[in-house]
Amino acid sequence: MVQQINGKEVKEKIFQYLEEKGPSLPIPVAKHMSMNTLFVSAFLSEMAADGMIKISDMKVGGSPLYYSPNKIALLENFISFLGGKERESCQLLKEKGILNDEEQHPAIRVALRSLKDFAVSFKNDDKIYWRYFLVSEEEVRKKFEENKKLPEIKKEELIGPTPSIVPETKPQIEEKIH
Repeated sequence: MVQQINGKEVKEKIFQYLEEKGPSLPIPVAKHMSMNTLFVSAFLSEMAADGMIKISDMKVGGSPLYYSPNKIALLENFISFLGGKERESCQLLKEKGILNDEEQHPAIRVALRSLKDFAVSFKNDDKIYWRYFLVSEEEVRKKFEENKKLPEIKKEELIGPTPSIVPETKPQIEEKIH
């Protein structure tokens, strides 16, 4: 006799597991559910298509991670699975919070574009920037507003006339005799 599977119940249990454990591969979910990995993978794909869960762009052993949108921050636990330049770029972005694309080394720029789970691109003054996925848009706005409040010192102000407090000295001219 074939056992009936209650799809709704299975999805709820999978969702509960992802809420408790965070991002996961299909195999641990299947073990937890005591189900075939193929069936669990089908449920995970269906749940992702319905918007219940998310699928990472990052691959761990060739398979994406499945996670609850509420547990996105736990993707940080998988940074070590990134390749060399991607991991380096991700650590730099995590440390700085925001990076100006044009100020980065070309290899870092390429790696940032492949970090779809960790790097979010945006434009400001027609320049491309990257923010770490856990840095909110509000934090980015505040940072750019703070930078605009800083007075800009123009080059002309630095070279302009000397203040009247400093006595003016006449330059001494050496004459060269040939």
